[in-house]
Amino acid sequence: MKKAKCLLARPGPKSDDGGMTTLLELAAGAFVLFSLAALVGWLVFRRVRRGVRIWHERVLATRVQWMVPGPRRDVAMLRHRLAREMQYTEAMLTTAPDGVIFRADAREVLRDLLEMATGLESDLRAVEHFSDAAQQKAAVAVIAPQAEQLIETSYSARQTIVRTSAEDRDRRLTRVRGYVAAQEKAAAAYRHGGRDLTV
Repeated sequence: MKKAKCLLARPGPKSDDGGMTTLLELAAGAFVLFSLAALVGWLVFRRVRRGVRIWHERVLATRVQWMVPGPRRDVAMLRHRLAREMQYTEAMLTTAPDGVIFRADAREVLRDLLEMATGLESDLRAVEHFSDAAQQKAAVAVIAPQAEQLIETSYSARQTIVRTSAEDRDRRLTRVRGYVAAQEKAAAAYRHGGRDLTV
């Protein structure tokens, strides 16, 4: 009998629910901290990259002013114009909503423009350091039309953003104006004791 009582009184295995809860809380906290750190890192990286780009553009502009006329100066001026245009377009396309400005993904348009600009910038930088002026002229004759076409395309994209944004805003203004006019009409009918109140 005593043996049976001892068996009944023996404690069972301890539950591990408290330990699992603590592990889940730690994992969730670590995930939140990691996500915040990644977001802050990305924002800092974008700001630094933008600052480097602006600084690079200013350096190019200063160099162009002091260079003697010739193919090397022409290349430097083209690099400066290309960098400035890409900066303006990136600023506009980064904030453009997808499917409104273009009937496609605005980020994809921006990625294509920046990829082409990076390739052209690399080629122009190499041409600028050619020692032979004749070789520079020959290379510029091939690369300059492509750079000009990209600058024109980028500028056209910015014009499209402004135009379609204005058109979209006009449609929304028309819709809001119609709603306000209907409300004013309903309020006027109510004030004059009419029973045709429709809101």
